[in-house]
Amino acid sequence: MFHKVHWVWICVLAIGLVTGCTVQPVQPTAQPPTAVDSQMQATVDALRTQVAAQLQMTPADVTVVAAEAVDWPDACLGAGSPQEGCAQVVTPGYRITLAVNGAEYVYHTDRGPYWLRLVQGPPVDVGAPIITGEITVDHGGCQDVVVGSDGVAFGYCGLARFGGKFVSPARQATLAEFAARYAPFEAQTEVGLIRFAGSGAQVATPAEQTRLAQWVQLLVMEAAAGTPMGGLAYHGPAEPGSEDASQCATLTMNAGEATVFDCAGNVTTVKLNGGVLSRWLEIQDRFAPFVVETPTERLEFTGMGAEASAVWQQALLAWARTQYAELSTGKASAAGNTVLAWQLDPVVDDATVCKVLIVLAWGEAYAETRTCDGGEVQTSTQGWLENAELEQLYTWQRDLATLEAEQGYLLGNGAQAPGAVERAEVAQWAAQVWQRLMTPRVSAAVNTVLAWGLGPSDDAETACMHLTVTQAGDAYAELRPCAGGAVQAIVVGQLTSAEQEYLAAWQRTYATLYAEPGYVVGNGAQVADAEAYAAIELWIVDLWRRIWASGAPQPGAISMGAPAACPTPTGDAQLYVDRSGGFCLLYPAAYVAETTDDGVVHLVRGSLMNHIDPRVSIEVSDAAGRSLTEIGDAVVAEYAAGFDILRAMATVGGEPALVLDNLPGQDLNRRVLVIHNGRLYSFFFTPLGEEGEARAAFEAFYQGVIDSLRLIETDEK
Repeated sequence: MFHKVHWVWICVLAIGLVTGCTVQPVQPTAQPPTAVDSQMQATVDALRTQVAAQLQMTPADVTVVAAEAVDWPDACLGAGSPQEGCAQVVTPGYRITLAVNGAEYVYHTDRGPYWLRLVQGPPVDVGAPIITGEITVDHGGCQDVVVGSDGVAFGYCGLARFGGKFVSPARQATLAEFAARYAPFEAQTEVGLIRFAGSGAQVATPAEQTRLAQWVQLLVMEAAAGTPMGGLAYHGPAEPGSEDASQCATLTMNAGEATVFDCAGNVTTVKLNGGVLSRWLEIQDRFAPFVVETPTERLEFTGMGAEASAVWQQALLAWARTQYAELSTGKASAAGNTVLAWQLDPVVDDATVCKVLIVLAWGEAYAETRTCDGGEVQTSTQGWLENAELEQLYTWQRDLATLEAEQGYLLGNGAQAPGAVERAEVAQWAAQVWQRLMTPRVSAAVNTVLAWGLGPSDDAETACMHLTVTQAGDAYAELRPCAGGAVQAIVVGQLTSAEQEYLAAWQRTYATLYAEPGYVVGNGAQVADAEAYAAIELWIVDLWRRIWASGAPQPGAISMGAPAACPTPTGDAQLYVDRSGGFCLLYPAAYVAETTDDGVVHLVRGSLMNHIDPRVSIEVSDAAGRSLTEIGDAVVAEYAAGFDILRAMATVGGEPALVLDNLPGQDLNRRVLVIHNGRLYSFFFTPLGEEGEARAAFEAFYQGVIDSLRLIETDEK
């Protein structure tokens, strides 16, 4: 564990007065007034900072209601739990009352400031409980824990709890992944008792139960600290790849900082920024904790993700090795980290521009387009290999010598000389990975499980067949221009019971298939081979023909049966339709739509963890008869006084809208509020960015979303 967080400031007892605990303050010993005042002020300042971090606010949002010096009758600050044995020794300290948005928090502290206990506070609401239990933390204390869909509640066992927030939306995504994967269980692990209310079918092994309990332990610690708890410690030789087993070189990484200890005894601390920091944060969110050791290296990693496979442990060892080498020398080399570079076929509409796949040693991949003569990169999409892809890559590297071909190279460490068969396999693998990275992820709003192009429908090759199938079993047989463009004609139908059973069986067996014609979403472990590929494609062809023959084609229809009021997608913008929410809009083609458990739709570039590029979160709720002015007043009241929040009226989707600008938060943001048919539509745009290119990019994104918004009837077909 690499963040040694002292629970003196984060193990708060929350909420409600502690019963059965009578406090009998003793008169404090006389001290010079200035000394008492300075000690109290230091304690108050530390406490405000801690509470602000836990609630993801600024210290300015936390106000001091009262503070007084008190001598507590015991070492538990007059607030011991029934399960504690409190030393009966007078402990000088303070009673401090803070307020946040009108809710008061009353704390008992010592004068360190080292220890604190919350004895009164607002009710806790962390959403639907998914994990509960009693775990230990790094000081050995017992903590009651409730992990809900919206946050984390924790406190000393037997007492009330404090309601904290997830430090990142990625925690919600990981929690949802665990809940969908594992069946319910209750287990006593090495870190405590855990009760898990999952909805999946997989029975967690004892090792998986322990890993989940450890994840909860870290989740509580970072919620209490208000900062991510990911950490890394790498020990290896001075020269990466050497046989020196002394492990004298060390790299540690915590939060946004890295420290390098070289074998000569030099110590260097570096603030991470740019691509290294972004990648480090993504790694923390993606991977689970592990320890991996070789004869010359050891890596201890504390992450908050769900991925824990051995192949990714090797990948992160490669990444840590590279980070040590680069940070210790101050030299970075993307080329030196590249294990595969492969040029593929030209893009469809320009024979001078080719597809290129670049894969780094730790499984990070880039799908690029470049001029076919080896010119500069024109477009680049970053992603990660999937498990089966990384395993295949590492198998080639282990067994084969370096493969060099006209299309590119694959670095190998094996003895087998690659031949024509291996070159063909690598080329096919590279094409599939490139296509997967470039295929937009499926929007949660439309629940697409299959989208596939079938080739020309006529000899002139002007119109091409395309099939789309939704999770609900709706099927759309379309004709589209082969050169790209809007749908020319469409027939809408439903899968038969037999067709639904076939597709469901395929999805249970195979992982998601990405190919040149499109994709089929899968949930299985097997990678579709050539036989499975041919079978599903034949089934798609037959389904398209049946749907097309079942009804009269409708000219000019928009794909996915989108309402006629919705805007038409372009090459740069894709259509998002939320029928239940009653709206549709366009958003950039490079973005994805992610829906979190609370029903909020997030349009983001790449992933929810991208807080750099402009993004918007959309929430639809009941307006409850309130006017825009009343709702705006309530929103502004959530923020402390003193911020220059700007209000303006506009027209959005044909309705009056209230625009609130310069709202404070992690970044300045903009909120747009619209009421339509009794529903409140809230659009949360962030970050505003500084003046210049960042602000211009934000405004372009904002205008594109707002101008394209259409409010539709929820029952429109």
